Amino acid sequence: MARLIGIVPLGIGLSALMFAWSSEFGGGFGVPIFFRLFFSFIALAFVMAGAGTLFAGLKGGAHSGLINRALDLQQQLQAEMRARGMTPPIDQETTNEPRMSSEGYLCPSCNAPIGSRADVSPHGDVKCQHCGRWFNVHG
Repeated sequence: MARLIGIVPLGIGLSALMFAWSSEFGGGFGVPIFFRLFFSFIALAFVMAGAGTLFAGLKGGAHSGLINRALDLQQQLQAEMRARGMTPPIDQETTNEPRMSSEGYLCPSCNAPIGSRADVSPHGDVKCQHCGRWFNVHG
């Protein structure tokens, strides 16, 4: 699919370059050299973007190896933490669920405890008394 996305700007750029330089110089419908050069720079940007996308799609992406290596390292570190009896950290931005503490729920924005007398809607929405943001206790 990435190769198909790269073919479109590559074709547009090559067509534009061919159109700009195929007409005669000084002919009846000849394009002045300034406009040919200006048009060529724009077309070259399309050619470079298309070729870059096309060749990056052919070799599997430039950063896919780094991302896979980082994910493997993260899994190794979490396994080592579990082996030592530690719990790996939970990424609060990705889960966005309120955490529990001994006092009850914690606000995901400011980590302030939500008191036992807080008003909670039937759907689980509650307003933090500390920062004033709304969140859902069900995640």
